[in-house]
Amino acid sequence: MKFRLALGLALISCSLLASPQKANLFNESMNEKVKVSGRFHAGLQVNNTESSNKLFVFMPKEKAKQLCVDITSIDGVYKAEIVYHLQRIPAGYVELEFPSMYKTQLKQYKPMELAIKATIGDTCKDLGLRNVLASWGKHTDARTLLLLIRSDARRDVAYIPSIKHATQKVKCRKLETSYNVAYDKYCLFKDIDPRKVTSIEVERKNLRKIPSEMFELK
Repeated sequence: MKFRLALGLALISCSLLASPQKANLFNESMNEKVKVSGRFHAGLQVNNTESSNKLFVFMPKEKAKQLCVDITSIDGVYKAEIVYHLQRIPAGYVELEFPSMYKTQLKQYKPMELAIKATIGDTCKDLGLRNVLASWGKHTDARTLLLLIRSDARRDVAYIPSIKHATQKVKCRKLETSYNVAYDKYCLFKDIDPRKVTSIEVERKNLRKIPSEMFELK
C-alpha cells in the first residue's frame, strides 16, 4: 500500500513538472494599424531557426514571485503581455502556457521576428526587474544568444563583460525586413553557453560615442 501511494505521488509530481506554467494574466492584440516605434530593448532569447509556438524560459535558482513576459512582432502588429505567478517552479528550462488565439497568424513570422522579453521580480510593476533567457521551443544545448533592439545609432556593438575573448564582441546588424517597427537590429552571439551569461553591454556610436546600454541577466 505504501509503495502504491509513493508511486502515485511520484507520478503526480512528474505530471505537474511536465505541465506548462499557467498564465495568470494574458493580454494580446493583433493590430494592422501600427505607427508607434518600439523601445530600445525588445527581446533576449535563444537564436533558433525552426518556428515553434511553445514558449520556454530558463529559470535561475534565485526565487521570484512573478514572471513577466512581453512578446512583440517585428512589424509591431502582434503584442502580448503575460504574467505568471511563480510557486515551487524548478530551476532550468520551463515551458510556459501560451494560449494565443492567433497561433495560425503567428506562423508567418520567423523566430527572430517575434521578440520575447522575459523578466522576474516581486511584481511586474517593479523598477528593478531582472532579465531571464527565453526561447521559442526547448533548447537545452543552445550555443547562441540573440539580443533584439531598436536603435537609431549609426553603430551598435554588443559584448559580454564576463567573457574577455575578442570574438564575443559582435556588431549589431540591421534586420532585412520591409517593415521593422518594434525593433530593427539583432546582436547575435555564437559558441557560448547562454545560461552562464550574466550581463550584456551595447556600445553605441553616431559621429561620437553615446551612452551604452547594459542588460543584467539572472
